[in-house]
Amino acid sequence: MEDYGAYFEPWVGRRYGHGGKRLLIVGDSHYCGECDTCGVRGMVSMAKMGECRQMTRKSVRQYLEARRGERPMDGWMGRTYLRFDKMILGLDDVTPAMSEALWDGAAFYNFVQTAASMDPSNTNYSAEDYKASGHIFKRVMDALLPDRVIVWGNRAYEAMPGEGWRGGADYYCGSYTLRGGHEARCLRMIHPSRAATEEWRVKLREFLG
Repeated sequence: MEDYGAYFEPWVGRRYGHGGKRLLIVGDSHYCGECDTCGVRGMVSMAKMGECRQMTRKSVRQYLEARRGERPMDGWMGRTYLRFDKMILGLDDVTPAMSEALWDGAAFYNFVQTAASMDPSNTNYSAEDYKASGHIFKRVMDALLPDRVIVWGNRAYEAMPGEGWRGGADYYCGSYTLRGGHEARCLRMIHPSRAATEEWRVKLREFLG
């Protein structure tokens, strides 16, 4: 699997880039109580991160395993991933096969490149954690070349680096110019765990076309 040079490597579905718009979903942060010096907070080497670099990919795999009935559905999976599936697909009854197809065709990346808290609130991460993560996010974007980017939450969206960025007239939208002049349209989304389902079904449908 390709190394994208991130402390927490992105999930990239097997069908990402194989027809249709390339969709990148950007979460806010991981939470973990194992240490307090990983990633950009400790400026450790990528090698020292070890298997922790797979945390993002592991979280998506675990969610899909739960949808297939291979493991319990933890609370965070339903509050975030499944709610997002329902909003982006515009359905109340999303089958496991639909979730599988959605994530198989998308990429997912968590913006904050440290995981230093067991509390899932993004208030546990400092402005410096976000700022120090920005150049890694841009590097991942240039590697993935998404057409559409959905960012969960204000803090990650507002911390995105300014190089190549153009804000839109709409508070929720903007775009990046990536390597080779590729344009990636971006949407600021209220985190799925707090978003109003019907409102965001409409916004996502309009954004994705």
